[in-house]
Amino acid sequence: MNKVNFIPAENKVLIRLIKKEKSASGLILDKAVEDNIATQNGTIHASSTDGYTEGDEILFNQFAALEISLGKQGKYLLASKEAILGKITK
Repeated sequence: MNKVNFIPAENKVLIRLIKKEKSASGLILDKAVEDNIATQNGTIHASSTDGYTEGDEILFNQFAALEISLGKQGKYLLASKEAILGKITK
């Protein structure tokens, strides 16, 4: 996991979406968007809140997150702790 040059404000987390499967033509197939589901899986890349650390896989409300661009580091989602529904354990 690449280290990002961003520290979220209090009670916020920086999320990177987990890649979805690709079709033969290279299109990314995202079942959640296709079915208009409000939840999405992601990985925490930076956190300023207790209970979540870098690398945690989470389920969160995708409509409560703001897409931000960190230049060459790529696009991420910024969300409050309240948008997180839970950790995914393996």
